Amino acid sequence: GGGVQARIQDVAMRLWQIYVGLTAVCCAGLMALGMSFLDAICHTLGAVSTGGFSTRNESVAAFGSLGIDLWLTLFMVLSDRDDPGRLRLPEEDLSTG
Repeated sequence: GGGVQARIQDVAMRLWQIYVGLTAVCCAGLMALGMSFLDAICHTLGAVSTGGFSTRNESVAAFGSLGIDLWLTLFMVLSDRDDPGRLRLPEEDLSTG
């Protein structure tokens, strides 16, 4: 039970978990590829939430790293996906009539 409000809360919590998970993994990967924490978190937040803004005028090309380019591209694609399958939501009819 719990109805629609409980389901909305469940979906919101799952979206939060996905966002935090993507953010943590992306940031850790960028640091492993040689970025400072500040650059890594700024580029992660740009890639995961807004699709690619950078703190550098040359964008990620300033780092001269194919690995960083590919890592950020992967997380931009993962963050852009908009399918309910990621949420593992049950298929149920919420109509009242």
